Amino acid sequence: MGKGLYLILPVMLTAVMEFHGVAAEIVTNTRDRIIFSSTALSPDKGELSATGYAAGLWDIQYSFNENLTAGAYVNLPFYVIGAFPHITLNTRISEHWSVGGGAITGIIGPYIDNPEQYYLFMAGGHLAATGTYGRHLFNINTTIAAVALHEKDYGLDFSNGALIIPNAGYRYSINGTWSFLAEAATVIGTAGSADMTGKYWFILYGLRVAGETVFGDFGFCFPAFKEYLRETWKYTPLGIPYFTIGVKF
Repeated sequence: MGKGLYLILPVMLTAVMEFHGVAAEIVTNTRDRIIFSSTALSPDKGELSATGYAAGLWDIQYSFNENLTAGAYVNLPFYVIGAFPHITLNTRISEHWSVGGGAITGIIGPYIDNPEQYYLFMAGGHLAATGTYGRHLFNINTTIAAVALHEKDYGLDFSNGALIIPNAGYRYSINGTWSFLAEAATVIGTAGSADMTGKYWFILYGLRVAGETVFGDFGFCFPAFKEYLRETWKYTPLGIPYFTIGVKF
């Protein structure tokens, strides 16, 4: 135990010094998100980026200035196709803290063999508060999404209500290239989705490597609910792997 304390003591002292402003803040790119949740920090002005989630879903966005970013999630045609335009406004309110929010809407569904006209419509938004202290970034995000299913004989069905997803995230910049990432989230359901409330929890963790043009994440998503723990955990003890890759200009 004593030897372990000596090993972690330098890390603890470094963290304390950074919180008190001794160490300079490391500015890295991709600071507009932790893993999947948005922060209240915008990309650099004039930055165009494309981020691929498992190579099928791509987020293409452009930062007009330090406050305004707009773009769209685009699902590449692989049986289903869809697009979700989004816009985000962020502002810094103090030396260490920023707040922001955004809106998103869109549609996704099969583009072949779909005689029943099944489509999913989604509209929602998020609010975020982000604190930066030296190498540390803390983020609180709440996302709200209302989902409607479309079927040929019944039209749009809004009975599932909305989903509210609170999320807490943390990022530690190891250096200007590598970062450690962690998120924890749960789901709160309304109307027809009320039985989801408090049932599903997710813990995500991983690493990000970011160069001047190319960046990527790799890590694990750990679904912390009984169905996963009882049936699947033994096959994926670290969680379900995820990866992203992206470029910026």
